[in-house]
Amino acid sequence: MIKTPEGYTFRVNTNPDAEAEPSRLISLEQDLPENGPIRLDEGGTLALIKRDPLTGMQFEEFFDADFYLASNPDVANEIANGGMADPLTHFQRHGQYEGRNPNGFFDTAFYLASNPDVAAGVAEGWVESAVSHFINHGQFDWRSPNPAYSDLAYLVRNPEALDALAVGEFTTPVAHFLEVGQDQGFSAVPLA
Repeated sequence: MIKTPEGYTFRVNTNPDAEAEPSRLISLEQDLPENGPIRLDEGGTLALIKRDPLTGMQFEEFFDADFYLASNPDVANEIANGGMADPLTHFQRHGQYEGRNPNGFFDTAFYLASNPDVAAGVAEGWVESAVSHFINHGQFDWRSPNPAYSDLAYLVRNPEALDALAVGEFTTPVAHFLEVGQDQGFSAVPLA
């Protein structure tokens, strides 16, 4: 174990070609950017904030705690007994890797079955999980999150969604659907 000065907890190696020292100690309390991709939770544990690289959508925004607890009574029981802080923490640490669904919109089993490249990546460890792939890549590739949703059908049936994409209000059809379309009853059922 590397001993570090008090308040400094790990070493960061930087690019040796850059004009910086090859490694330096950082203080988690002082050196983490306030709005960066990593934060300290209340217990002082590092937590990665997962964001969609183009929209800034946070992983948390794609999670429905009520759905998760209703669909996973074992998790609800674990939380009730103090074994886990909250449903999102459980999903981030365990559920996404166990194939559990984060909400009623995303079907992990369907996504993996429809995307063998993602399934292989998850199995081999170079893709973190089905849901992280969808948030960071799949939605931009117009990969369907469930069998009852199609980006193409959504845009064909809902020209206002296409207009919103065209003017840059949204970067993906699914982002529009989740923020606007589902509340307004827009159809995204695949075309026959």
